[in-house]
Amino acid sequence: MAKNCTGSMTLNITGGGTEHNNFVVDNGKKGLQVINTDSGSAPSGFALAQGLVTCGLTGTKQTFAVNLIGKIPNTGLIAYVAQVILG
Repeated sequence: MAKNCTGSMTLNITGGGTEHNNFVVDNGKKGLQVINTDSGSAPSGFALAQGLVTCGLTGTKQTFAVNLIGKIPNTGLIAYVAQVILG
């Protein structure tokens, strides 16, 4: 995560596949806004902090509960939840 509270992540999907996303930590440092960057995909969503989080390169793991919804080519509409650990 960059000092300006933005970053990117790759999600490894249980059952196969990966997903690439950009995110920004909100001003209250209690969650993320997430958008998929894979060509042809349009999932976006939010994440809520599980505990305290801090913006920037702190070296401390930060855990979020994520809810994403959108469309994946050749699959259709999707919605899922995940746990994302940054650090």
